[in-house]
Amino acid sequence: MQDDSKAPPDGDFVIPDLDLPAPAPVSARRATSARPERSDDDFDSLASGVVLGKGKAEDAFGGGFDASHFDSSAVVETEDSGPNLEAFDADMPVGSLDLQSYRPPPPAPVPAPAAPAAFQMDPVQVEDTAGYGPAPTTLLAAPAYAIRVTLRKRALRGELPALDAKLKDAEARKERFLADLARPRLPSIQGDERYAALMTKVSAAAGQLQQGKQALGDVHALLAQIQDRFRAQTAELEQAFRAAEATEKTLISEQQSAETSLKRVEAKQKRFLIEARAIVTAATGGQAGVAIPPEAQAQAANLQTQAAACGQEALAASQALAVAQQRLSQAAAEKQARAQALQSLQQEEAAQKAQLQAQLSSQQAAAGNADAMMQQALAEIAQALLAARELPLNEETASQLSAAEGYVQRCRGEHQLALRAMDAADADAVQRGFLLMGAGAFCLVVLLLLLLR
Repeated sequence: MQDDSKAPPDGDFVIPDLDLPAPAPVSARRATSARPERSDDDFDSLASGVVLGKGKAEDAFGGGFDASHFDSSAVVETEDSGPNLEAFDADMPVGSLDLQSYRPPPPAPVPAPAAPAAFQMDPVQVEDTAGYGPAPTTLLAAPAYAIRVTLRKRALRGELPALDAKLKDAEARKERFLADLARPRLPSIQGDERYAALMTKVSAAAGQLQQGKQALGDVHALLAQIQDRFRAQTAELEQAFRAAEATEKTLISEQQSAETSLKRVEAKQKRFLIEARAIVTAATGGQAGVAIPPEAQAQAANLQTQAAACGQEALAASQALAVAQQRLSQAAAEKQARAQALQSLQQEEAAQKAQLQAQLSSQQAAAGNADAMMQQALAEIAQALLAARELPLNEETASQLSAAEGYVQRCRGEHQLALRAMDAADADAVQRGFLLMGAGAFCLVVLLLLLLR
């Protein structure tokens, strides 16, 4: 069913005239809408964003555009006034921007890590540490003040090495802590221009450290070779020395046996001769020219024969003793030679070990310096990362770092406090005290001379 209310009336249907303006040509619309005219003030306001001129442009982000980024027909320039926007053709194709050739700005430089705050010392604390007491107000109190200052300065000067070592140890502990924080981040900052100088220092220190370790390894290997060689030579000489010593002991026993045999044979020979003389004396009654009975004469002859045989044995024993003494002398000489060779070898070993130990100490010092440079460079990287807020720390690590920095500050404060305390004395009062003591000593000497005259 149709709705009669919306049906057109009978007769011709006429569309009313809406009186709309005639449409403008497409080229005209493009010229007026795409490129509106701007005044000189409008162009000045664009200077903070994009400045066109001579085929180049600088953007607000620090990057650079050149004429190659625009279509050759996009900008029409004049020699004096720069780009002329009114000279654009309405049908001119709009230029396109090549975003692939856009170069991002270089990263901002890393700010230098902030220097630690200077240690603030209380003058009262300086005076208490110095222990000099108040400056004298009278001339007679100056000598005692000068002596007290001298003794306290000596005590403070004795404390400085320990304070200096404590400060260096604290700084080294802090550097090691920072280096441990920076070491895992090295791969992520490799090639970053902001850390190029620091990475160069790390690379140089790593190279020196590697060379130092290699040199240490070479020295250790050479030292081990020398020790092995000297150990083998020493064992050989000690074995030869023990053999010579054993031979000497054997020959000493042989010599003693030969001496004992010779003494026994000589004693037997003497006994036979004494018995023969006793028989003859008993037979003759001790009178000369008395005939000796045949029986006594036979007994004496028998004893003399035995004595002669003992003489032959004594001669053989004497020869054997001479041979034993000669062998013993040779063995003693060989033993002495072995002992001297062993001593010379030990001296040579000690000299070479001392030389290698000097090289080892030098290489260890070089490796230590390289390691210190490495730790310092890594610590600088950690400080730079912390300053750039690129090294996130958890609460525990941040607390440990704060404790390490606080300990360094306390050690530095103690060291500076000792130095300040040494200079806290009244120099004029000390000088007056020594001058007064010198004048008093001079007057005392003069008085003694006058009394002794």
